[in-house]
Amino acid sequence: MTKKTRQRDQKLKQYLKQLHDDDWHRPALYQTETATTPIKTISDYYYAQLILVLLNNYHQSLQQAAEIVGLPKAKAFRLSENYHQNFKTLKSILEAVKHG
Repeated sequence: MTKKTRQRDQKLKQYLKQLHDDDWHRPALYQTETATTPIKTISDYYYAQLILVLLNNYHQSLQQAAEIVGLPKAKAFRLSENYHQNFKTLKSILEAVKHG
């Protein structure tokens, strides 16, 4: 284990301990102050962005885009209808996913 990973692990343990303490001692305050987004919402957003980029920029059909992303065609259609395109390339989506 390198020094960098050791430091990262120590910080992570510290953050988790603080979250646990906040949740345990002040659960109502913790729930109201912490802005969290469910993982399903985040994944749906990025799937929608992938589908929209494939449809609009790479001229794929909805069926092809759904197969590339690995989703059923109905879900791909729903996602493409519920979200607006915010990215221009697949590379920009990858960078956004990597960097949060």
